[in-house]
Amino acid sequence: MSRKKDFKAKREQLKEQARNLRENYDKGFQNKVYPLDFNELKDFNFYEVKEGVNRISIICYKAVTDNDPITEKGSYSHCLAVYTHKGIGVNKQHTVICPRKTFDKHCPICEDWEAEYSEVRDSKEVSTPKAVCRPYYLVIDEDDADREIKLFQAAYEHFEKRMHSKLNSIVQRGGEELIPWDDEEGSIVVFDGEKSKNYDYVEPINFDFEDRKSLDLSDDEVPSLDKYMVIHSPDELKRLQHADDDADIPEDDNDAETVVSDRIVRRDSKRETPEVEESSGNKCPGKGKFGVDFNNIDFCSKEDVCSQKSYEACQEENERLKKEKEDKPERGSRRRN
Repeated sequence: MSRKKDFKAKREQLKEQARNLRENYDKGFQNKVYPLDFNELKDFNFYEVKEGVNRISIICYKAVTDNDPITEKGSYSHCLAVYTHKGIGVNKQHTVICPRKTFDKHCPICEDWEAEYSEVRDSKEVSTPKAVCRPYYLVIDEDDADREIKLFQAAYEHFEKRMHSKLNSIVQRGGEELIPWDDEEGSIVVFDGEKSKNYDYVEPINFDFEDRKSLDLSDDEVPSLDKYMVIHSPDELKRLQHADDDADIPEDDNDAETVVSDRIVRRDSKRETPEVEESSGNKCPGKGKFGVDFNNIDFCSKEDVCSQKSYEACQEENERLKKEKEDKPERGSRRRN
């Protein structure tokens, strides 16, 4: 039977498969784990803070599960606030929700961090990533004619905290209390994006608010972010963090309430990490050596300094340098033609 009809229907799938091969052949086919299931949210693009004036409307979503740490099921929230550990696993490729800081549950990664810190007493020397709060938002770029709903993530200290500081100062000066994410009487959040002098990212500063028209949105149009949370049990987190030592990890039955996700990555062997040479040019936002100090300095775990985009670019450069080191012939030897 001819496959012509089937292959025509699968054309986009085949294009995606070829694209994945091109993009990943040199760094392995490991599956990355994220705090949200972005496969299910693939229709939503990310909003990135740009230099100059930014004008966004924050969209509330309705919580439909019991997983949201600050919002009851059936209520509305302007952000999904979770703590995450970024850069765990054999290849430092995973970002996971921290159960201790998010749900007040047992977290083996936090325990690893505390154990390391108790020995060195210097957070810069701790290789285990510390939990950092980076809320997720749904926003509309008011300067975008398409007005599509986008995902937005920012460090709590740089966005949420500064936004609320401005809101509080308005009230303290006798102004009206504003709720920018109110569908009917909300406001456009206006802020400047300023290129950091010390780090490679654009920082939101100088917050203000503008009047806007009411938003005509239904719950069906707005994804419930809590529905897409990827929550691991303590035992799964151990396996993600120490995937090469699966056989030595006992089963953990102490946290029956933890939602178990089946998005688990196992690796049978630990890949050796050869020494790498310093790359030319330095794009590290934490003033380390880009590609060389990947996940080895304190700033790697600080997502308000090292964005996800910078983190993954540094990871790719690290892999390239490793491969270059492995392929480089030893001194005194000649490469066979």
